Amino acid sequence: MGLSVKQVLHIVVIKQFFKTHKRIFQYIFTVVCFASVNYMNFRLDSTSYVVSDQINKSLPMIENNNQDVDILEYHRKAKDYLPINIKDFCTLISPSVECLDSLNRAIINDSISCSELNHCIDSVLNIVGAFREDSINKFIDKQLLIYTTEIDSMKKSMEGQDSSQLIIKGKYVELAQLEYEYAVEKESLHKYVIENWGGFVKDSLKEEISRLYSLQRFTLCHKQEVEKCRRSIVDTIRTMTNKFHQNRLASVNYMDFVYYSICVSTTVSFGDIVPNNSFSRLLAILELLVCMVLLGCIVDDLKNRLI
Repeated sequence: MGLSVKQVLHIVVIKQFFKTHKRIFQYIFTVVCFASVNYMNFRLDSTSYVVSDQINKSLPMIENNNQDVDILEYHRKAKDYLPINIKDFCTLISPSVECLDSLNRAIINDSISCSELNHCIDSVLNIVGAFREDSINKFIDKQLLIYTTEIDSMKKSMEGQDSSQLIIKGKYVELAQLEYEYAVEKESLHKYVIENWGGFVKDSLKEEISRLYSLQRFTLCHKQEVEKCRRSIVDTIRTMTNKFHQNRLASVNYMDFVYYSICVSTTVSFGDIVPNNSFSRLLAILELLVCMVLLGCIVDDLKNRLI
């Protein structure tokens, strides 16, 4: 059974209608998908897009509010949300960053000073050790001189004599007694040296060591204070940065990026949401190309439908 011309036209119009609606659905789906990707990108890095005048969406308008307004609460809320603008945030955080940079340089300088002081202290201690060893040896030799003299003279007097005569006269016993007294005195002197270890160093060397150790303690204390200040500055910067990102995320929602995606797809942009890095710009380019093709197909389908 053949179809009339009117029926054929109705079928063509219906097919064209569904074809056009299919293109529109594809366009809407593409816009929503890109809006989702852009919103996820913004959630991961809130500086990936520059959004203007975000603070206006987070605060009530006083002049439009008929009820009494708590001014202090209003400004507290405004302070919590500020700054959201990237440029203002960079201006706000710059002093803290500069302070952190100066503290880092101070820590490096203190570390270099500590290293140089340790080297100087080691050098002075080596000098002190050599001087002390020489002084101790001279002191011991001087105190044992009487024993060494007697022992040497007795050994010289015993040279060339008969051993039996020396035994009878008790010379070996006297020599052994002297050597014993020498050993006892030497042991006593060693104990004295240990008990009076600091007395064998010059006063000038003592003062130099004391000065270096005092300077080292001062440098270490200064370094610790600087590191404490640095940790405080780092915590402040981290808190400010986290608050900055939280405020930006709280001031923009998913529907804002649906609006942004529609603006990109239709090549109509008001500049209130602008991509701010390579990835977000790449997304805008891809969305523009895909949607231009879809919109061209929709326009072409509508033209065929109307003609």
